[in-house]
Amino acid sequence: MKHIEVECYEVYEGYDRNYHLKARFTNFADAFRLKQTSAYYSLDPNPKKISISLYESYEEYEEAKSESIQRKKALEKLTYEEKKLLGLA
Repeated sequence: MKHIEVECYEVYEGYDRNYHLKARFTNFADAFRLKQTSAYYSLDPNPKKISISLYESYEEYEEAKSESIQRKKALEKLTYEEKKLLGLA
């Protein structure tokens, strides 16, 4: 599995309340340049952190999913004080 975290700027296309993602850029200038090409494009000036997980196979995905569920169940059993000590609260 490959895990990638990227900070990017998102450009949306839409009219009224119907917006969808048009593109993501790591460079604000490029995102702004695309926004300028149409009145229907909008750009959030604050970068957004995106996390992407790429799996080599379905089995690898199932294994990661299983580990995630086990971790979540273990965290649910902790008290507030224990979570605070671990820096999770």
